[in-house]
Amino acid sequence: MAFAKSFAKAIGYGLIAIVALPIYLAFMAIFMSLWLVFTVTAIGPIAQYVCKKSDDKLLAKSPVTYIVVHETAGSRRLAIRWTKGISSLPPVCIPNGLGATLISISRLHELLVDMGFSVMSYDRAGVGMSDPLPNGTHHFGAEATIEDMHCVLTHSDLGLPSGTKWILIGPSMGSIVAQCYIAAHPEQVCGFLNHDGFPFPFAAKRGRFEKAAMVYSMYTKIVWTGVMRPFLYLASGTFTKIASRDFSVAAVRAQMNQANFFCSLAREMVTMMDCADYARTAWGPGFDFQTMTPEQLLPLINSRPAACGDVATAPGSTGTKPLESEGTGLLQTGTWWVDLPRSKWEKGTDWAPEEDTRAAIARMEHSNSDDSNAPLRAAFSTLVVRCMTSRDYSFPGGESFYDAQMKDWSAAEHSLHAYAAADGARTVFPTHHHGNLFFNTVE
Repeated sequence: MAFAKSFAKAIGYGLIAIVALPIYLAFMAIFMSLWLVFTVTAIGPIAQYVCKKSDDKLLAKSPVTYIVVHETAGSRRLAIRWTKGISSLPPVCIPNGLGATLISISRLHELLVDMGFSVMSYDRAGVGMSDPLPNGTHHFGAEATIEDMHCVLTHSDLGLPSGTKWILIGPSMGSIVAQCYIAAHPEQVCGFLNHDGFPFPFAAKRGRFEKAAMVYSMYTKIVWTGVMRPFLYLASGTFTKIASRDFSVAAVRAQMNQANFFCSLAREMVTMMDCADYARTAWGPGFDFQTMTPEQLLPLINSRPAACGDVATAPGSTGTKPLESEGTGLLQTGTWWVDLPRSKWEKGTDWAPEEDTRAAIARMEHSNSDDSNAPLRAAFSTLVVRCMTSRDYSFPGGESFYDAQMKDWSAAEHSLHAYAAADGARTVFPTHHHGNLFFNTVE
């Protein structure tokens, strides 16, 4: 029976490849034809030069300020957006996700401000409107990334009292950056929202991400030809989900037309792997998922969530409130969860009892000799933590990055965060994927 299923799956993938290959080849032919026409006729480079001047003027009007980081080799600037709230709530910092900038998360920034929070968004070194990396620097490692973030959060110009503790919201790669910061400066943090963050065991897939970085580096080489600009105009509909009160669709498009956008995206993939390695070490050897079998991780992979957030899309939902995990809700009975593409270990039914999940974490914790080699475990025991977890991988490119092992690591890490916290909870979004969860959360 298992062989028959595997054979049928292989046949299915083969048919998809047969259908998709001509489409892919046709797209590449169109792309290369446009590139040749734009470059040979000089229409593309001239249009790019003129439009870039307009883009630069538009971005120069952005509501950002700069703080100066002093180093032995000189000084450089980090672009920040700091908005004071009207309440006494703890301030919020959003370390950006992979390829994201303070422009692309501006809608979330403004939403939090409207809720009364003081909010900090910033562009990491070499990203967005921050200064380029120093000459000879390929990328920033975890320590430098942490140091910059600490410089931002403790800067005197923010006007915050000494000892102010922050809430960190980590979308995607930002979750790993936030964990690194918590490990290094636990005294600065009181809360953490893991917004569908990449799990730290992704460091084991470094080669895969470095290959993707090479592709984005190639894009950097052709931006001057102007060939990317028409495609970005076609994506304006998507940019409306990113644009905000202070950053228009034109501003979003202007930033993505910069050669630095693709260059920083490539560098950030390597930075993400360095930060993942740092976080892996900071959790201690007892929580090293890479050395565990799926059976050992099962109580975390299939741990019971606090709630289901798919109120509008889940079959049978009234769309009025989250479906609690108690009772006969869809989290237990719906086959739609099981049918979505995920690891066989994450059943979506027959949830691991809470005592089993806590016992599994206790066994992992016992493998750590003391808290000195697991600063993140110690820090999480003092934090309020919430996790938002998308579980649909059927989006384009989803299966390329998330193999079965990575799906398990993602579910397990989010469960670990919720259960290891002083006050933790995980909400699952079975029919949302990594990209649309962020947009739909804001909307």
